[in-house]
Amino acid sequence: MNDAICVWLLCREANGVPDGPSWQLLEAAERIQAPAGTTFVPVFLEEPAARLPAGMEHCLALRSGPVACSQARRLADAVRQERPQIILAPATVWGRTLTAITAGLLETGLAADCTGLSIRGDGLLLQTRPAFGGRLLAEILTREARPQMATVRVGGAWQTHDLVPACPRFLMTAQAPPADVVLLAREAADSGGVSLAASRIVVAGGLGVGSREHFQLLRRLARRMGAAVGASRSAVNAGFAPYACQVGQSGHTVQPELYLAIGISGAVQHLAGMKNARRIIAVNSDPGAPIFDNADVGVVSDWRPYVEALLAELERQGFENGKNHQPLVGGQS
Repeated sequence: MNDAICVWLLCREANGVPDGPSWQLLEAAERIQAPAGTTFVPVFLEEPAARLPAGMEHCLALRSGPVACSQARRLADAVRQERPQIILAPATVWGRTLTAITAGLLETGLAADCTGLSIRGDGLLLQTRPAFGGRLLAEILTREARPQMATVRVGGAWQTHDLVPACPRFLMTAQAPPADVVLLAREAADSGGVSLAASRIVVAGGLGVGSREHFQLLRRLARRMGAAVGASRSAVNAGFAPYACQVGQSGHTVQPELYLAIGISGAVQHLAGMKNARRIIAVNSDPGAPIFDNADVGVVSDWRPYVEALLAELERQGFENGKNHQPLVGGQS
């Protein structure tokens, strides 16, 4: 095989630089053990970043529009021409959707939510990911199909970097087939106005909240605290919150300073997405709920009286969007 290994890193731009999950993907790439001469190239499917971390001055810009299916066709077309051996993406809603469609078009495999990656001397990507709700770690090799594809688990804070101007290279590939879906409009995901990936505080609700209407009280609490809104998979399946809010093995992985779990039982799938929070406060009327085994503070209570009391206290103390505009009584927080 070719000695030079090329790894494409699928990224998105925000305000001229890679967005939060893309930063984390670039950081993960820096930690990958790889043979000498391996190159890591950021690839942008919409607008390219004007500035990149030092050491990654070169990027590819594949202008393909904002719809995942058209991006996947454009990406697959470019892969057939340029033949990168490995493609990595952040394990976000966008990254999972894009890579799943692309892998299908290219008839190759895809390892999801990897927590560890290394490249062997023979060019094989060793992909490590949790299995059975995090109780085991599986090691995966794609021995024949190419390219090797994986999504990388992201979440929590990312480091700042020295930035240098990027030098995009625009691929002039054949025109990809028209997409089956056309974007008519964009609507911001309702996560309390704060990114789940970047938020220091997450207010998350589960099936125990009871309804989509009841979830609005959690959104009000999140706005007061300057927090993002999260949800368990069962709450999303019930229509209480959109998939963009889902926290868990098949949703977002978050590492906030505070995770407030309201009416969440604590299924293993959900714990996989939030167990690394610095502090977890759980509110549930069932004293035997598994969430309490993973919580720093457990409150056995119906969720609504607790949330209403917390809201009233935050309002009394002058908290707005996470900021306290008047002294706390007795100097206590």
